[in-house]
Amino acid sequence: MKIAIYLFLSLIYFFGNLLFAQQNASEEHKIVGYVFGDLMEKAENPVQAEKLTHLNYAFAKIENGKISITNEDDPKHFKTLNKLKSINPSLKLLISVGGWSNTASFPSIASSDSTRTRFANSTLQFLKKI
Repeated sequence: MKIAIYLFLSLIYFFGNLLFAQQNASEEHKIVGYVFGDLMEKAENPVQAEKLTHLNYAFAKIENGKISITNEDDPKHFKTLNKLKSINPSLKLLISVGGWSNTASFPSIASSDSTRTRFANSTLQFLKKI
């Protein structure tokens, strides 16, 4: 009788783990790439879009409390990145703001409702342009 109970509990444990493993396997994983705008043209194949779920572009900057491009080539880079959606339509394109050396404006932007709103509105306009 003890063997039957042990066997029964072992089967429950086994199938429970199997079910749990299948649920975890079906969860979506994020594979995030990161591309630095200044280096996009120098790389032979800068982005393998088919392998990514998300792509982060560096960098936008903050000027006068608003988001803006870092250099004049950024709009061209954004067009190139948007074309990657033809390879991978579910690819999410993101943009990093600031970077290591361009974060001095963040405290003043975060300091009040009006500066946060101004930054948020400029970000919406920025994203609509790209």
